[in-house]
Amino acid sequence: MNYFYVAQTFVEDSRMDVSDFCDRIIHPLSRIKQISSLYILLHPRSCRDLYEKLSLCYPISFSFYGDTEISFADVFIGHYSTLLFKLILSRHKVLLLDPIWDPIPQAAIESSSWYIKYRDPSLCDVDVNNLMFSEPSPEFNSIFIDQISSNVSNLSSILNL
Repeated sequence: MNYFYVAQTFVEDSRMDVSDFCDRIIHPLSRIKQISSLYILLHPRSCRDLYEKLSLCYPISFSFYGDTEISFADVFIGHYSTLLFKLILSRHKVLLLDPIWDPIPQAAIESSSWYIKYRDPSLCDVDVNNLMFSEPSPEFNSIFIDQISSNVSNLSSILNL
């Protein structure tokens, strides 16, 4: 299966220091044992070096938003991103990892394939190979569909969805 992690710019935007980033982002990602390799979809301001520790867990590949075809991805993993909301609306498999840093809207949590909070011991038990497809709730649709359509009208073409 093909797993994509949608990177956020926590450290680059000074919202989190490197130690917290490793604790809240890298460590949880490294605990998902069913991942055999991970594509890291970097934000244009992302620092690739922050993710290098994941290569100790499984092979990783990097690309930037818009530079890679992502339609072959089976599961998307991330936190709080317009791209993830677009993927939920498109009924992709989306695993939300909550670093308890930036609040994730409840409607997104309920609409995603799976949601795990920071330091949740069940992270190792999530069966990422058998996640259900995201099912956007009516509330999610009412909150995000117009916002996403107006903010990222060309996102699908950029990412080849």
